[in-house]
Amino acid sequence: MLRPTIPTAGLLTLFLNGAALAYMDFDPAVHFPVGDEPLGGALADFDHDGHLDLVVTSDGPDKIELLRGLGDGSLGSPTSLLTGNGSNPRGLVAGDFDLDGDQDLVVSLYGDGALRLILGDGTGQFTLGPTYPVGTEPATVVAADFNGDGYLDVANNNRASGDATVLINTGAGGFLAAVHYPVGAETRGIDTGDLTGDGLIDFAVSSRDDGLVRVFRNIGGGAFQVYANLSSGPDREPEAVAIASLSFDNTLDIAYPTTNHNLLIEDLVSYFVNEGGNGLSGWANSRVDGKDPLSIVIRDFDLDGRFDVVTANASTSTVSALKNSGNCIFFAPVLYAVGQAPEAIVAGDLDHNGADDLISINTGDGSVSVLLNRNGTPAEVAGTSDQLGVKLHPAEPNPLRGATKIAFELPRSAPVELFISDILGRRVRELAHVVMGAGRHEVHWDGVGDPGARLPAGVYLINLRVAGQSTAERIVLTN
Repeated sequence: MLRPTIPTAGLLTLFLNGAALAYMDFDPAVHFPVGDEPLGGALADFDHDGHLDLVVTSDGPDKIELLRGLGDGSLGSPTSLLTGNGSNPRGLVAGDFDLDGDQDLVVSLYGDGALRLILGDGTGQFTLGPTYPVGTEPATVVAADFNGDGYLDVANNNRASGDATVLINTGAGGFLAAVHYPVGAETRGIDTGDLTGDGLIDFAVSSRDDGLVRVFRNIGGGAFQVYANLSSGPDREPEAVAIASLSFDNTLDIAYPTTNHNLLIEDLVSYFVNEGGNGLSGWANSRVDGKDPLSIVIRDFDLDGRFDVVTANASTSTVSALKNSGNCIFFAPVLYAVGQAPEAIVAGDLDHNGADDLISINTGDGSVSVLLNRNGTPAEVAGTSDQLGVKLHPAEPNPLRGATKIAFELPRSAPVELFISDILGRRVRELAHVVMGAGRHEVHWDGVGDPGARLPAGVYLINLRVAGQSTAERIVLTN
């Protein structure tokens, strides 16, 4: 069994290669208003303009809302499609369910105990399709080809009836009747992936009140049987579930955030590692430093080839970014403020820089928050800045014992931000934040952090940002 692990500064010596020096780094949140109590979101290019658009569910009245992506990381004003009074739409998933080349939606209608197919026409317009009864209070919905026929099927968790339902695509623009799979009290999240390595898509569902995540194995034809029950111990209540490759072997692992009613116990993310034919082993935990992490998303946010974790923390109105060292060992979280009470989070490249951005769905204030990823070009490759004529020279001397000279060149006058960060992505010293003229500039750094004390020995990054573009150089600090 894996031991719970919290990385410390002693791990610095493990990460001196270039890829590991990448770090998670997002711009401050920009907020966009939507309807009351948004609870779910999905990203796709619904109008074929090459930009990701966002669809959210909201109340007052019950509806879905489309916010068109503008390609620069911003979103347009929402347009709405009503889903019916009292339907209380929650989760939704995008996909081409009828194979006509346009992105459609399936939304869970919490108040109606049903899923609804919503067909897209490729211009950003939607038409309400049929509803399909499932269980009581359906919440999260996911899509995958469970039976291998080339059509997307769907599955969802039903919070009050304590089960999951699977609906197989008929291949004619609809779904067969739901098949029910018992899970446990108060189901909270669901995700899909080939956990057994047999080429068939499995799924996992969390039961908050029973403190377990139940894994279902696909036995062929879109039918399932219980494969494993996972628990991260007493007083740990699993919320959302995510399936992704978090270790070095490229098999799919399981992660889920846990909450509890004891304010003295930290909320965590628990990880179970796939042992191939030997099932799932665990657990390892990492802290989130936020309260009530209800949603989770996993992507390679820092472009180092390893999948990282982000949670949305409802009670502290933050998201926590956890960098993956490559084997379910995560660095301390970096927190970003978002709107009030984020209960869902999605990720995608809104600004076309090659790195996934974050969008939190904020139930408390009727907004979505966009956090643009600054890692569009990895920190070790100064591609875009070089194209603009910006040049950051290697620091001299490096390694640094006393003081070092940081030189850079600007082709024209521009706002400049120069700062030092550690390999966890945390800023430790601000060196410049001012408009500078064209030409060569030099700044000296003495190894001291912003609190005024010399920083511990280790590897740091010199970060230069000019006109929205970034580049960085590594520096080693010795004592």
